Amino acid sequence: MTTFSLNIGLLLGKYPDGPDNTWTQLNDRITRARAFLNERVTLLSRLEVGSEPTLVVQADAQFLTHAQILEFVYELSEELGQDCIAVYFHDANRGYLIGPRAGDWGSFERRYFTEY
Repeated sequence: MTTFSLNIGLLLGKYPDGPDNTWTQLNDRITRARAFLNERVTLLSRLEVGSEPTLVVQADAQFLTHAQILEFVYELSEELGQDCIAVYFHDANRGYLIGPRAGDWGSFERRYFTEY
């Protein structure tokens, strides 16, 4: 079994209080993310509100490889309109930024990652 964690930032665009970031829209993104993940893995999740509202997820994937997990996290990033999602694999002690614009954010930095 592979245990991994995700940090899914929920804001869109350059302006945190812009038209794409009402609480209704944030709640919709949370609901969609949980539904997407529930189809693939067993998960626990909670909302963290700091500099950006973030869905913090810990998941167990019984029959998925790291590559398969990274692939569906990329799909989730596209589904939610996010630049990228931070992924951390506990068994490998390694993290990644995954998504269509991950390169714009640099590399994964563990010190910024929130554990479940």
